[in-house]
Amino acid sequence: MKLVSAYPGSPTTEILDTFSDISPRSIQDGDLRNEKVALETCAGAAMVGLRSISSMKSVGMNVASDSFFSLSYTGVKAGWSS
Repeated sequence: MKLVSAYPGSPTTEILDTFSDISPRSIQDGDLRNEKVALETCAGAAMVGLRSISSMKSVGMNVASDSFFSLSYTGVKAGWSS
């Protein structure tokens, strides 16, 4: 992964720590405003060709759902935009 983002809070903090341990060259971004911003940050990274992952709790998916559903129309697939 090149970019790992999350909104701070358990268990997403532990996920960021794990990626930091297994992939020290990845960019860890865990101090974002909310889950929507974390998802959009990863989507932007994916659109320019970087592998990225965003982790959040199920409740956080409610916050990010507008962006999540819109991404299905953009063509972001596995870290590359088509």
